[in-house]
Amino acid sequence: MPFALRRLLPCVAIAMASCTASGHAPFEGGKEQSSAGGGPSSLEGGSRGGGPGPDAGLGVIDGAALDALPGSAPDARADAGLHHQRGDAAVDVSRADAAAPGTNDAGGDGSTDWTAVDSAIARGIGYCDSITAVAGLEGALWYLYRKFGIPDFANARSLYDVAMISATDRVYRRIVDRSTVPSSSDVLQLGSVDLITYPALYCDTIALPGNYVSMLTAAGASGSYDLTHTLLAALWLGENGCTGVVTPDFVDAVERDVALIATQASPAGDIQIESQAFLYTAGRRDLVDPTFVDRLVNAQLPNGGWSISGAASDAANWHPSALALWVLLSARHPEATSVPVLDPG
Repeated sequence: MPFALRRLLPCVAIAMASCTASGHAPFEGGKEQSSAGGGPSSLEGGSRGGGPGPDAGLGVIDGAALDALPGSAPDARADAGLHHQRGDAAVDVSRADAAAPGTNDAGGDGSTDWTAVDSAIARGIGYCDSITAVAGLEGALWYLYRKFGIPDFANARSLYDVAMISATDRVYRRIVDRSTVPSSSDVLQLGSVDLITYPALYCDTIALPGNYVSMLTAAGASGSYDLTHTLLAALWLGENGCTGVVTPDFVDAVERDVALIATQASPAGDIQIESQAFLYTAGRRDLVDPTFVDRLVNAQLPNGGWSISGAASDAANWHPSALALWVLLSARHPEATSVPVLDPG
């Protein structure tokens, strides 16, 4: 159990009282309606190249299962409208201003090679452009488009609807379209990690489970993807205006435990990349590993993507690749305006 969350276990009763006071009733699933276009997936929806994705929704399956996934290789399905439409010219993501220590210098000591970072970003964009759309990927790219204005990803929202195939895709469609209403049949098909994120995704329209804070605390204490998705749930609670569900101390402890993930003695793999992406989105640049940008650039594969394991011998996959872009763009552009992950419409 992560140390910070272990310290916070006595706070569950306090947070639960706050949840009850807010009037949230036990979770009742979704209404028997579906939005136009079907449904959503989260940042982790289906998969490119026809294979299963890291999981559906923003919940992720265990690392061993992720390692077994096929790589996301480019394919020949452009005629199906499943590729991003790029212009004739390469996207210019370079910055005219020099990196200043303490502002956009990842290590804070002037050591980051921002020319290499710019190149990695451009190649990462090219990789995401080259592979067939996956609903989960499009949810992530739509967020990056709204935050950083990457023109290649301007059609990610429409590609989400083209690509969604699963119940999780339909539920998590709210990432790109706030009007999405989940069907109860789709909700019943959600995986275990989705039970952490789904209630937060719809907390402003569907009552939270009575034991939701206990669920979050247990998930955070489990570490790995359960921990990162506890942070994501906290972000979505805030974005949806569901205040008083968790305490600031709880969120701070979760963020600090998420920060420890990147310090593990391992390559820049999917879980490490995800931890840094979510910390940037939470506004916790102070907790980001100062060496991680360099590790991420070094882990990039020749085709511009990143692998689940972080090993150069493994195939690129859309999930760590989208998250890697998320991290590099966040590190490179600290001046970018903060936008919610969930499109406010």
